[in-house]
Amino acid sequence: MSSKPTLGSMPKPTPADYERAAKNVLTFIDPGLSFDLETSHPRIMILKQAPFRVQTGDENLLAVNLVSPRELLLQGKNIGTTVLNLWFGDANDPKKQEILSYEVRIFPDPGAKKRLELAYLALENDINKHFKDARITLKMLGDKLVISGRVRDYVQGNQILQIVRANYNNYNNNNQGSGRAQLVGGGDIGKLPLVPPNSIEDPTGGSNPPSAKDFAVAGGPNVINLLEVAGEQQVTLRVVVAEVNRAAARSIGLNFSVRDGNGVVKFANITGPVTGGLNAFNGGGFGAFGGAAANILFDVSSGRVPFALNALKNMQYSRSLAEPNLVAMNGQTATFQSGGSFPVPVIGGFGANGGGGAGGGAGGGGGGLQGVQYVPYGVQLSFTPFITDRDRIRIQLNASISTRDLASSTNIGGGSIAGLNQRNVNTTVELRQGETIAVAGLIESNIGADTTRVPFLSDIPFLAPLSGLNRIQSGEKELVIFLTPELTRPLDPASCPDGKLPLPGREILDPTDLEFYLVGRIEGHCRDFRSPIRTDLSRIRQYLTIDNANIAGPVGYSTVP
Repeated sequence: MSSKPTLGSMPKPTPADYERAAKNVLTFIDPGLSFDLETSHPRIMILKQAPFRVQTGDENLLAVNLVSPRELLLQGKNIGTTVLNLWFGDANDPKKQEILSYEVRIFPDPGAKKRLELAYLALENDINKHFKDARITLKMLGDKLVISGRVRDYVQGNQILQIVRANYNNYNNNNQGSGRAQLVGGGDIGKLPLVPPNSIEDPTGGSNPPSAKDFAVAGGPNVINLLEVAGEQQVTLRVVVAEVNRAAARSIGLNFSVRDGNGVVKFANITGPVTGGLNAFNGGGFGAFGGAAANILFDVSSGRVPFALNALKNMQYSRSLAEPNLVAMNGQTATFQSGGSFPVPVIGGFGANGGGGAGGGAGGGGGGLQGVQYVPYGVQLSFTPFITDRDRIRIQLNASISTRDLASSTNIGGGSIAGLNQRNVNTTVELRQGETIAVAGLIESNIGADTTRVPFLSDIPFLAPLSGLNRIQSGEKELVIFLTPELTRPLDPASCPDGKLPLPGREILDPTDLEFYLVGRIEGHCRDFRSPIRTDLSRIRQYLTIDNANIAGPVGYSTVP
């Protein structure tokens, strides 16, 4: 077996190969002449006699059109080298044929770049005239177009890039070999039409403004985007959730009894809801009936007429405030969560029909505790900012503020599971930086009353409070959620000495041994010597020297006052 030739190696002809070639190949005809062409500059070749055959080596480089039997139009389509072969003489007699072969070298049009630069200069002037608050520059770099300058925001930059891309693509498509500066819609170089901004396709596919990612690719592969967006591109969202609950209740009721000298009850008014303390007056004659406990107990006539009076006025209020702050880049989504989660048992099982469910165990299918599921609570915030103007910000907000509510708890698997008191908001708003808007609010008011009385007797004026229990309750709730966006930039190094920022709790210091043992302080009023770690006096004296010599830069201990 002969070994196969190595990939990429030259063939090694054998004597048999030479013999077959001499038998079948008469000769080779190489190009003996040459001429040059420039793209976009056709040439006409006039012949003395008409050829019976014309052939070009690569039609993608050279186009040959027969104008007349003795005239050929030669047009260079792309840069490169090819051949042009012409056959003259008798087409039926090879001995009377003569072959003329040219090497054709096709060069770029030397004036094409200049015309392109003039075209893009006119486009640059029109864009700067149309967009008053933008300043751009267009330059050719090889076969790419470089756009630089500054735009107001991502929306305006995206529109300009779409205009440049549309004109670039149309120019190159219409000028393959023509050399004429035809841009979108036609027209002269000095008067370039612009694509209206509202006709540009939104790259996000929706109503959202373009983000930084969309802005980066808006120009396409042939437009190098070096545009700068003016202003800050980070947004701090300040959310304030304020809630106040107020409740008030009033009640009045009276139970009493009348006894004779022997302690026998002759008459009693016990409507039930008023209890607590009667047994101390009647010697165990009255039981506890359940309800509101009496807060005023007295008797008259040497203890023969004991009274249990309930007269209360209750006031309750609660106030909660949450102020989450979050920073995000323009067009990027940021999330924030502060709180915790509590476990909720998951009960599963299979019923008699094979179906799952919490009640499957009752059907004889063997249900039970399958595990727990953790339910989050606290402050959960998610927002996406879009800078639509120099200081105008569109915000997509999704916020949830929840607290555990023991009043709405339920019993699952023998354990008490608290409910959730939630305040959710999902909205989109637009405002300028520093402005504040209330995106959600709630005013809730409720009132209720109930009474328990003795029939007929309670209808007599001024005797109604003596014949039962009257209660009235009312409550109010006020909730409001504010948004305040601000354009944000990082702190300069000069604003952070030694790279350290003031931290919460920096005023809370460890006490020295003297402060702790003799003065009785649990907070230090001197420098932070970290006495639980450095209890030796010599180490305390060396604290500043050692730390300042060995700890530098943004790492190390927090700054102390």
